[in-house]
Amino acid sequence: MPADNVTFTAMGARNFLMNYPLVRLGAGTSAPPVLGALPPPPRNKGNAAQGQGSVSGQRRVLYGTLQHDTTNPGQLTATANGQPAALLIGSAPTTLPLFHLPYNNNENHRITLLDKQGVGNVRFFITELVDGCSVYVEGTPHLPTVYHINAISSRVNHFPKGVSEDQKVFFNFQLKSLVMDNRFKTDAAKPKTVANNDPTLIPARKVENQDYMLETKTQRDAFEQTLPALKTANRAPTHVHGQSVDFMEVRSTQGTVFGLRTPGGIWRFYVQQRVLVEYFHRLYAAPATPLQAKVWQGLRKVQPQGPSAPVITPVSLGMQWLIRGVPEFWPGTTVGRQVA
Repeated sequence: MPADNVTFTAMGARNFLMNYPLVRLGAGTSAPPVLGALPPPPRNKGNAAQGQGSVSGQRRVLYGTLQHDTTNPGQLTATANGQPAALLIGSAPTTLPLFHLPYNNNENHRITLLDKQGVGNVRFFITELVDGCSVYVEGTPHLPTVYHINAISSRVNHFPKGVSEDQKVFFNFQLKSLVMDNRFKTDAAKPKTVANNDPTLIPARKVENQDYMLETKTQRDAFEQTLPALKTANRAPTHVHGQSVDFMEVRSTQGTVFGLRTPGGIWRFYVQQRVLVEYFHRLYAAPATPLQAKVWQGLRKVQPQGPSAPVITPVSLGMQWLIRGVPEFWPGTTVGRQVA
């Protein structure tokens, strides 16, 4: 089925996002101005760079249009892992009203999921795609507040000799996590349910880059070994254009945080974990010279040595966005962690 609003409605939001990688958010259609009407209020208010940025109450609800995204390289699909999707967001009404939370580098943005515009039946929340940011949720099950916090400048680039790449990644993650936690805790304008210590409050939880990305070489290497299992589960192709898929390499990882309101009015939040991989076919040929028979340097693609050994040429078959999982993180605790 195509990645569109009809399929989204038919499958339900979570099932849709378990089968279609949502790889892009873009600008949708804006509603035409009403003659003589005042311009809409600014979308954001407060000082996001100081942790006080929030979405204006009269601009919280926008509308989405889902479509097949053809702008990225990951166009390959499999039976259980569909075409990459784009969500275009604007103010012109569609069949998908939603709460939308923006972000910006080194800023905090937050939104309380209260429909002050009176749209009605807003059951979907989404924030910008994440590839290092943290998303926090606090409040009550019926009225949560969501924060999208970016701390891209909190990074160390120079390390002593001998520090491994995995150790560098872990150190920078710990540093950035502390910075973002501090900014979340010191946000002065807490939602009323939190400030008034509402008895139905759920502890604040967060998802961070370690929850949706494969950041270290160790993690990427391990994932690349799962290709046989992905083929068996019909999530990865076995052949592309008649050539066998023999191995894959990770090219990028990212996530999408979204929320769903149940018929009983309870909000639940999830993260779509996905990875962009490139597939390769091993093309064997007899060597023309002994030089061609030397080891081809690459990830698990070392060919036999010797003057009569075949030459193995890796042939790229294309890329695919694979969905690794769609776990819940608030109020459930499948992934992420409570804010200490």
